[in-house]
Amino acid sequence: MAELIYKQIIADLKKRIFSGEFGELRLPDERTLAAEYKVSRSSVKRALTRMAGDGIIFKKRGSGTFINPLYL
Repeated sequence: MAELIYKQIIADLKKRIFSGEFGELRLPDERTLAAEYKVSRSSVKRALTRMAGDGIIFKKRGSGTFINPLYL
């Protein structure tokens, strides 16, 4: 079976984080990421929730999603 979509998103986001693509440590919003990956918002939401649970990112209500500096 093919790898789950949200796991592919997590792997790609980790790669992009370590390459320094998000210089200000802020990720694009869910809608933008869903459009980039051509998936539903629920897939992006699931990936971000899993990453937040792992301590890679954190969400600030009303401000956005940020990369945890301790993860880097």
